[in-house]
Amino acid sequence: MFQKYLQLAADRMEQGLQSYRQAALHAPAAKQKPAFRGGAPGRTVAAVMRSEHAIIEFEGMRLSAGKGFVAADKRDLLQAMTALLHEERERTVSSPRRLAGLAARLRVGKDYIYTPDTIEEKLKLIDDTLDRQIPAYRQQHGL
Repeated sequence: MFQKYLQLAADRMEQGLQSYRQAALHAPAAKQKPAFRGGAPGRTVAAVMRSEHAIIEFEGMRLSAGKGFVAADKRDLLQAMTALLHEERERTVSSPRRLAGLAARLRVGKDYIYTPDTIEEKLKLIDDTLDRQIPAYRQQHGL
């Protein structure tokens, strides 16, 4: 249930940011750059919500993978997990400076402190899961 509302909150945040972006575009030239920068915390919070949603969704799929699915269902599940990891990797790669900068300015909670080291560690874990763990699971289960 929480996952549904997290996704909805991220969607609504991004809808609000579209209005904010339109207003910034119509601001006087001297105020446009600060106006766009003012939207950065909102964009970052939306990215963090999407990331948290992906983590919850992935963990739910991971727990399901151990249950008594037939091989075709496991293949579909692994395909969905792989797609989710690729999306999360892209989100992580595209926003490290934004995430680290926001964390430094706003301290968005203890679980959301992004530094170059934590972002690099996250990418290593994603890559390990994509490159080693999922292929090993496929091999082990004949998928």
